[in-house]
Amino acid sequence: MEMLYADWMRERIGIRPAGGSPWAFVTFPGPTGNPGGEALSPRRVQDLLADLAAGAGLRHLHPHMLRHTFGETAADLDVARDVLQRLLGHSDITSQDVYRTVAEAKIALAAHAVGDRLFGES
Repeated sequence: MEMLYADWMRERIGIRPAGGSPWAFVTFPGPTGNPGGEALSPRRVQDLLADLAAGAGLRHLHPHMLRHTFGETAADLDVARDVLQRLLGHSDITSQDVYRTVAEAKIALAAHAVGDRLFGES
């Protein structure tokens, strides 16, 4: 999935208005004279995702799942809380807590790193 996203980000650079847009999902230039590069409407994203899910034989998939995937990935990468708050558009910084679940392996690595710092590498 990451490769598809990376491929899309490279491809959209060639769409003049889309290349500089902060939005992941943007319109293409169209026959109506629309220059493209605007954010897709939430309804359009829902429709596209539903079509993709149906074509792949998947059950109901909705855009909010993409938001959770983004939030969890950013939290796993230790994106700063204030930065993730802005990226997700949350007014309350604690709203992102749902995305911040810590894997046991990450806890073990952190405990080991602290032990190494305090008592020397083992």
